[in-house]
Amino acid sequence: MGFSSDSIKILQVISKTGSFSETAKVLHRVPSAIGYTARKMEEELGVKLFERRNGHIQLTPVANYILEQGDWILQGLQELQRDALRLNEGTESQFRIALNYIISHQPVSQLLSKLLDKFPATEFSIRTEVYNGTWDSLYEDRADFVIGAPQNPPWNRGNISTEYLGDVEWVFLVSPHHPLANEEQILKAAKLRQFPSIVVHDSSIALQQKKTWALKGQKIIYVTDLNMVLSMIIAGIGIGFVPRGFAVSALAKGIVVEKMIAEHKQPIRVYYAWQNQRNSPIINYLLDLLCTDEYRTQWLI
Repeated sequence: MGFSSDSIKILQVISKTGSFSETAKVLHRVPSAIGYTARKMEEELGVKLFERRNGHIQLTPVANYILEQGDWILQGLQELQRDALRLNEGTESQFRIALNYIISHQPVSQLLSKLLDKFPATEFSIRTEVYNGTWDSLYEDRADFVIGAPQNPPWNRGNISTEYLGDVEWVFLVSPHHPLANEEQILKAAKLRQFPSIVVHDSSIALQQKKTWALKGQKIIYVTDLNMVLSMIIAGIGIGFVPRGFAVSALAKGIVVEKMIAEHKQPIRVYYAWQNQRNSPIINYLLDLLCTDEYRTQWLI
């Protein structure tokens, strides 16, 4: 019997009632069953748990210690039972979210907090993918749900579903000290090609990798994320596009300059995307939660 949930519950009631008979009434059992359980606990643990004083049953220090530890043991058992039921109902034990690098990371903490409250038995992971890497993560089973998948799926056999998220607008930037900063005319390819393009490398493994922006014959410098793109542009090392929302602060501070180019990068449509072969409680919850104007605005930096 030892540290079973039933024995811990009996200890809890005995500590409150001070009586085997009263404990039996509370637990709807016969007093002899409570007395038998108490003796078996002491025998199996090899310690004294109860003392009789002035007609009352009192717990020994050892029993009180067991009782203190038992509270979280019971709570853990209850959570284990609840989580097992949820997993049995189809909730995934693991769930992976892929986030496009051009999507704001700001709402992630709030989203993860809601997911952990709703699905405590699930282990969540969130990773950043670049451009076609978002689709690739679905096709290659590295993600269960994508936030900010660009354009339409490269191919779809009916197993991928999407929900429109919004449009990401791009802005072309140079450093205030860059040779192109003082150019008043729309910049054409011949001038742009003279300077390196700073881009984030497409994270796709199986699908064709794409570049954010680069001209034929132009030197390309690959970096890890948008923060590094912006740093390189500010330092005058190269030129390139970033999402307009991402550049707002830098533009306001005057540490970058917006320029117009002849072939300006068009806004890109982004989507929520997921594999639809299974009925996932988590995906259903995400769609109800994320397909709102509040979340759509937060993702679009």
